[in-house]
Amino acid sequence: MKTLFTITVPALLAIVILIGCKSDPDFIGYSTPAHLVSQIEPADHIIVVSAFRNAPGVSHFASFTTTIKGKEMNSIIRTISSLRAPGYGVPTNPSDCAYEWELQFYRGTKMLGSVDLGYCLVRCDGVEYHAPALKSLWHRIARESGEED
Repeated sequence: MKTLFTITVPALLAIVILIGCKSDPDFIGYSTPAHLVSQIEPADHIIVVSAFRNAPGVSHFASFTTTIKGKEMNSIIRTISSLRAPGYGVPTNPSDCAYEWELQFYRGTKMLGSVDLGYCLVRCDGVEYHAPALKSLWHRIARESGEED
């Protein structure tokens, strides 16, 4: 009996430790926009529209729209696919970011999905992601729309 206990307990302990150490960072502490990424991967263009387009009394940039294709579009999709945010159980403070732009991903005339773009944040399905790689896109859109002089 003592021999069985001496072999079984360490073996079970080793199994528990090994299984516990095999963790996926997306599962433990981070959320990713994986569902959105699978939807937008086949996109052939992105239409950028103002998030304020339907708000009354908003400035002239509310009617701005532009289309992004090719390498720049692929770069945006890669950036979104690499986004990480603290997951469930990790305390976060919501930002006070104003999401001025909506990036709508299309294949032909079918809209596949969309994200909200702020200065250096992206919001997907209500989750905020820090996205400094998209800061230059935000500046370009703001400049072209007349929002940023």
